[in-house]
Amino acid sequence: MAEMAYRYRWTERAKRWWITQPNLWFVMEQMNAAFRVNISNQQAMRMFSDRKENSRTWNDHFLYLNALMGATNASPSLVLENVVKYADPDLKIAMMAKYDPTRPDLFKIKWALAVQEHGLGTRDWILDSGASRHMVNDKTMLRDVTECHDAEESFQPDGTKLEVTLKGKAVLNAIVDGVQAEITLRNVYYAPKLARNLMSYCLLLKMGCKVADHNDCVAVLKGNPARVVFYADIKSNVLVARVQCDRQRPVQQMKEVVMSAVVEENGQLTSRVVQKDTLVGFHERFGHLAFDTIERIAKDPASGIEITSHKRANCRVCAEGKQTRAQQPTKDTGEHAPVDRVGAVICSDFKGLVTPRDRRGNRYLVNFVDPKSNYCRVFLAKTKDQAAKYFEQFLTWFEKLFECKVRVLRTDGGAEYNNVDEFCKRSGVACQKSEARNQAANGKAERMHRSVMTIVRCMLFASELPLTFWGDAAEYAVYVLNRSPTRANEGRMSPLEMLSGRAPSLQDVVVFGSACAVFVDTSKKNLQKRSQRGVVIGKSDETKGYRVYLPESNKVVVTRHVKDIETLNPADSDRISQQLVLEELAEMANGSTSSGVVNATENVETNAPETANAEGETKPRRSQRVKKKSVRRREADGEDDGESEGALVSSAVHVEETHADDKEPANFAAARRCAESEKWRAAEREEIASLEANNTWKVVKVSPGTARLHSKWVYKKKRDGDGNIQRYKARLVACGNEQVFGIDYLFTFAAVIELPSGKAVLALARIWRVPARHGDVPNAYVKASTEEGLAICLYIPDGMEFTAGELAALGVEDVSELGLLLGRSLYGLKQAGRLWRKLLHKTLIQVGFRQCLSDSCVYVKADEGGITVVGTYVDDLLVTATSTPRVDSFFGDMAVLELKDLGPASMFLGMRISYDDERGYTVDQEHAITEMLITHGLENANCVRLPIAAGDPPCDDDEKLLPVKSAPDGKEPTVKGSQSLVGSLLWIARVTRPDISFAVHRASRKTHAPTVQDWKLAKRIARYLSGTRGLKLCLTDDVQDGAKEIVRLCCWSDADFAGDVRDRKSVSGVVVQVNGMTIDWECKKQTAVVLSTAEAEFVAASVGGQNVLGLHELFGEIGLTVKLPIKMMIDNQAALKQITSEASSGRAKHVDIKVKFLRDYAERGVVLPTYVGTADMLADLLTKALPGERVLQLREKIGLTGK
Repeated sequence: MAEMAYRYRWTERAKRWWITQPNLWFVMEQMNAAFRVNISNQQAMRMFSDRKENSRTWNDHFLYLNALMGATNASPSLVLENVVKYADPDLKIAMMAKYDPTRPDLFKIKWALAVQEHGLGTRDWILDSGASRHMVNDKTMLRDVTECHDAEESFQPDGTKLEVTLKGKAVLNAIVDGVQAEITLRNVYYAPKLARNLMSYCLLLKMGCKVADHNDCVAVLKGNPARVVFYADIKSNVLVARVQCDRQRPVQQMKEVVMSAVVEENGQLTSRVVQKDTLVGFHERFGHLAFDTIERIAKDPASGIEITSHKRANCRVCAEGKQTRAQQPTKDTGEHAPVDRVGAVICSDFKGLVTPRDRRGNRYLVNFVDPKSNYCRVFLAKTKDQAAKYFEQFLTWFEKLFECKVRVLRTDGGAEYNNVDEFCKRSGVACQKSEARNQAANGKAERMHRSVMTIVRCMLFASELPLTFWGDAAEYAVYVLNRSPTRANEGRMSPLEMLSGRAPSLQDVVVFGSACAVFVDTSKKNLQKRSQRGVVIGKSDETKGYRVYLPESNKVVVTRHVKDIETLNPADSDRISQQLVLEELAEMANGSTSSGVVNATENVETNAPETANAEGETKPRRSQRVKKKSVRRREADGEDDGESEGALVSSAVHVEETHADDKEPANFAAARRCAESEKWRAAEREEIASLEANNTWKVVKVSPGTARLHSKWVYKKKRDGDGNIQRYKARLVACGNEQVFGIDYLFTFAAVIELPSGKAVLALARIWRVPARHGDVPNAYVKASTEEGLAICLYIPDGMEFTAGELAALGVEDVSELGLLLGRSLYGLKQAGRLWRKLLHKTLIQVGFRQCLSDSCVYVKADEGGITVVGTYVDDLLVTATSTPRVDSFFGDMAVLELKDLGPASMFLGMRISYDDERGYTVDQEHAITEMLITHGLENANCVRLPIAAGDPPCDDDEKLLPVKSAPDGKEPTVKGSQSLVGSLLWIARVTRPDISFAVHRASRKTHAPTVQDWKLAKRIARYLSGTRGLKLCLTDDVQDGAKEIVRLCCWSDADFAGDVRDRKSVSGVVVQVNGMTIDWECKKQTAVVLSTAEAEFVAASVGGQNVLGLHELFGEIGLTVKLPIKMMIDNQAALKQITSEASSGRAKHVDIKVKFLRDYAERGVVLPTYVGTADMLADLLTKALPGERVLQLREKIGLTGK
């Protein structure tokens, strides 16, 4: 063990493990868990094919092969092949005959794989227009084989004779539209020396087949109307049929193929020991295989087993381990209910809870389906007990409209239908309930839910409306389904056609979420607008017209007066408008008043939920007037007097004029038009020269049809930490969105450093008193080669010019005939980041670094001279060491990548970094905050003292939603604008500003459907940052007595019990410090509802434990000693006692894992739960809204100062 520890430089880690628990087995377990095998594919294949060493027994060799298989995820067949190749024959027979069910059954797996492999061939069939015959190179593909005559000669394209010996027929299997089809080719010839199987296109033409495009695929069609015989793929510029050949081999021959891999054919079987047992005995030996299978194995002499008694017995173990459910019918037979008559049976099912609530407060969806016609109707419900009410409505409506009698209501037996029984008894309707865990009888209703919700998701995602419109989308989806043809009905008739006898019209169906103009009845107000912008969210069954959502008034109207529907062309939009008006006039002439809604102001729905609660009580009516806070109240909450309601609207406008000269060109054309065009031209020339110097591409002449990718220019002004422009950078980027998986790329993942790890490197630089230096690799991505085996070609980019002589030398007349064949990776390619990451990893390993397991982007080099630590983020490197010469040496070693030394770090991971010998490091994001304020028009907004007012309740679900699209004047805040602002705040809160973490956590809870209150909170946080943008996070250590090799970790955890009044979930807050420097914090909503403050503290402490143990592991891998135990500061005595006490409490049974997780590390001396008063709890800042003085106090303790 000591030798292995020394070999892998784990001596120090082994000592720490021994200190933690002085037990040999504990240290060995830790070493095994930390040991990782890293073997290349070539090494693994060589080790699998090596002969067993003489000093190793077969038991040891077999265990070694299995360990190698597990470490490399190799196929079990490689283990068997090694045994088959080198084991003595007696050993093979013994291992096959004496099967032990407790050992890995590699041989049974090999048997199945071999039978499958030799029973089904997957060699390609090339569809060849030059072949006069169908030909194969494997005679096992033929059936009804006969010998060829001399007259049946074949010749190759070069005129040489091709030997053919046999002919027969080949049976091919093809998958067409999900159904397996069998194809028989007759007069197929066997040519042993043929490289590929050939299918004669001319013979297929004689059979009436043709090749054509079908559903964007190449297919061979036959008949009139044409049907698909099989599909074909284009591989290496030839057509390859998408078929498989059924290769016929006798059963005995397949057995010989398998057994020849186990038993060497040397005729020594007769002298070996044959195992004898009864059929039942072998049944138990072989893991309760089927009796028939064992008898077939015993018939083969090579199996080495003999059955003495073929008597079979009922096996209780097989019943317990293998029995499955009886096969259920997939269709309703109608045995217990008349499903063959319209309306005789109605299937119903409830779906929910649906999250979030829809705009009317509904959480459930209940449907009623007629199995005969597949007609469906859905109702939206707030609670489950509304099933009886909706069934009563549906029953009366359905029976009157379609003149039928409902006799059976079929449900899944859920408790929500318990209150339906009484109504069914009064109405003469029988109630049927499907069997528990077997819903085939009620499958119509359940399958209808799936169909409806599939359409609902597509409608919402395409329209970009908030998810709260799912109820409207569900009603519209059912409206469309009832009018659409379905295969479930005879003749593919629509449900409405089955019920009414006439096909419904679909000309008024429009895209869900289409913008439109709605007529407004202005009465005598002649100067008002005559229309209002709206969004189509459905079609009404009861009233002819569209259901239109009006964002300005937050209402839904049913109206026929719509125009300019965006998803229709103008002619269709005018036609629909005229048709609806004509229908309205016809009804008025006939005196119809039942469904005529003349003005859009009638039949109005509001966005507010119903006022009646679940118990039927009515909420008192409240005044809708907004109360304005007094001046004293606003000052107490940290608000300023300057912002009015108008600021809410004006701040949503993107300020185009501000800093217009400072903007970067969006594309190549914009760069040519701007005032700085010459600087951008020079940057483009510099980029192209740099790429050509790295041999990134080769200019080639491309043939027509060659797949090429486009490229674009990305322009960036490189700035220093203060925001001043340092240089102009133009980067050529490939359009990776055009890449196709398997053709242009295979893998894309590339890791980046974690934020706590990046701050940990700065903390080490402060502890060692060696300023961290910033390294940058210019044109990093182009230094990596492209993926092996993949050829990527680009169109000639804008700005790259060729002279007439250069074009002539390349043999072309126009630039469009050229392409750039990439030899190295390029920015924008999907795999570029991963390829650069592999190159950087390889280079760091070559210069002596090793990769940390706790963060794969941190590398360490430790030797007798000290320690060097490197944090990598794409092409940016942050380097520190125990001495300055080690940092200088690192930059010298990395010269192979042309690494630039940018000096002491000033900008990394979006942080502006400053260093002072006395104060240490300070990090801030002042420039990022300024850019965010300018982007969202808040640079002149009034500042506030607090990011969130103390006691401010969470946003209500029923609050007014932000619109998806802005009003024509562009001054209204939108969903995208809110999401953009919240995204910027999340980044700032995660990197340098823990004081806004809780407020941002509150504002980001509903980014999918933000409300006006969410937007106001996000704006308030931005205004707070505007006034505190000068705050810096100080990384000042408190190292005592120069102990630079010892690291002290401390974790602070706190929780706000049931702080969310909507779901009563708590919020966890965690702060982690290294030698007094705050490098990690987290504000996270707990995933489950807890029952006490102690339980909330358990959960928060477990989150903190995970974070601090991750840093403990990181510093251990770097080679530093972490002072144990690590203090975990908790301000709840009950939680502290539960963690440290050995006695269990009934109050913590349901959080048992989290308690035992912390208790385990506490007993081992890794962590020490310690009580701290609430006044000194740093994490209190991350769990709730606090008053101003408390925020200032905790902000100072965490290290956020303006000094």
